[in-house]
Amino acid sequence: MELFQDYFNKQKTQFSLFLCKLLLICSLFLVFSCDNFGTVSKFAQDCLDDTMLVMVYVAGANSLNQEVIMDINSMEKGLFLAKQQGISNLKVVALVDKDISIGNETWTGSRLYEIQPYNTDLSSNKIHSKVIEKASNSLGTWRTGSDDEEDMGNIQTLKNFILWASETYPFYKKQSLILWNHGGGVYSDYKPQKNICTDLESGATSESLDNTLYIGEIKELLESLYSKENPLEFLGMDACFMGMYEIAYQFRNVAKYMSFSAATEWGGWNYEHIFSQKNTANSGKDFAINAVDGYKIAYDSLYPNTLTAIDLQYAQDLKNSIDKLSYTLGIEYNTDPTSLKENIEKAKQLSIFMHQKDDKKINSLLLQYPYYELGSLLRCFRNENPVLSNDLKIKFSISTASAAFEIQTVLQKMILKTWLGGDYGDAYRESKNLKEEALVFEKNIPYGISIFFSNKDNFSHQGFYTNKKAGEEGVLGYGCIEAANENGNDKIDTWYELQCALYRE
Repeated sequence: MELFQDYFNKQKTQFSLFLCKLLLICSLFLVFSCDNFGTVSKFAQDCLDDTMLVMVYVAGANSLNQEVIMDINSMEKGLFLAKQQGISNLKVVALVDKDISIGNETWTGSRLYEIQPYNTDLSSNKIHSKVIEKASNSLGTWRTGSDDEEDMGNIQTLKNFILWASETYPFYKKQSLILWNHGGGVYSDYKPQKNICTDLESGATSESLDNTLYIGEIKELLESLYSKENPLEFLGMDACFMGMYEIAYQFRNVAKYMSFSAATEWGGWNYEHIFSQKNTANSGKDFAINAVDGYKIAYDSLYPNTLTAIDLQYAQDLKNSIDKLSYTLGIEYNTDPTSLKENIEKAKQLSIFMHQKDDKKINSLLLQYPYYELGSLLRCFRNENPVLSNDLKIKFSISTASAAFEIQTVLQKMILKTWLGGDYGDAYRESKNLKEEALVFEKNIPYGISIFFSNKDNFSHQGFYTNKKAGEEGVLGYGCIEAANENGNDKIDTWYELQCALYRE
């Protein structure tokens, strides 16, 4: 047995995984009769500890229809390259939806795939993995054919997919989930655009608003399936504008690590790179970092993209420190509201706006995407942003500067790796794991995570930015953004309350 252990510990092959499963099952029968049960059971468990189930929710029935097959091909190629290295500890399954023909893939509707290794040309216009014709779970028969139409904007579809994958592949120790589609950050309105996973094809069959998954309902679903004690190893959002402080906070109790983009994503993730790395299945941390590295490899110098990997264990600390900054700014507001408002607007002008600027559309952009890179804002609050003109001179209080530094100490731990192209800071950085008292911050390098920051013209129309639920008074979208809360103590001590003081009429 020791010889077999040595062999299979070194060779990560599909046969090794099969043997682990077999030994784990046999150990249940041998528990009362086999003297070596403890050794066998530990061997099997050690094998399974190194495995990961990756569930990819591909909502392509929209303007991203063309990119669906290219990204599935990228996944197939990544698994092929992994197989060439003797790596087979990832199991990748995808629910794929599209609405029009591409090349020789003439099917429409939704298909369920177990992604297979294949040395494909990424422009082949053909998925090589096998369609799973029928899938059942504890809820009863879910799919009955390869072209059944699933409404990807219905939260029940996502739930069924996760339950099916979990029941079908129970031996994989860790689970990861990737949501693939357009994204809109926290913005939600009664239009089929936001927050993420829009399905423009399913019509009125969706139980969620306008065939879109909203951050609040995704969080509610995941909290019914996962917890801090039993979390997703990794949660990815392969979509635009999802790299927000508010979104990180939303999923702090259901996942360990995340990767997301604070700005636009031109082109999907580099799954070829992610799935071919030996350490991807080791942990969500490695998965998240490989996602950022792969994205930079694919798009550096091509598009002004961004991607950031974070450790969610610091999400609560981040909120606490942002609320502390809100409190110090609130004191400045109560002392001299006019000066504080002027300094705030100057800080925005000096910070990185996380959208490609378009003067003709700037008003709608500030309504839908009032997202600013957090690190560049913090430099202003610390009075360290370079002054471009006398008109932009700013001066925040020592307490505010201290609170901004505290946020930076949290971000230094939270941000595992980030890449921001071109207009968004042109930065590539990773956590150095320095002791807190020795942290050194490079003033001109952003962190790659954004924050909602409104203005006086739009705040009254942004009723979606609230922790209240759709249908309650004043809620103009889906709501349920947990970070957008009020403490109700007649003080300014949350980020939402600060904006209410600044902009509520």
